[in-house]
Amino acid sequence: IDIRIAGVPNTELRDFARTLSDVGVGYYPRSTFVHVDVRDRSAYWVDWSRSGQAPQYQRRGQAPPPDASASELENL
Repeated sequence: IDIRIAGVPNTELRDFARTLSDVGVGYYPRSTFVHVDVRDRSAYWVDWSRSGQAPQYQRRGQAPPPDASASELENL
């Protein structure tokens, strides 16, 4: 499910969802929602794509894309 809550920043929603057991949490710094799904074990990913683009996943330990803005980076 893709979730957004009026008045709640996506970073707060992302951080809360990551405290739940056995969920996948997808954070999309360039979008308006956080993705949460149920699975056998917890997972987390960051996707830098923009609407209509193919996914641009950032792997653990990998640098963000070079075009990431300062405001996008401060929320990681």
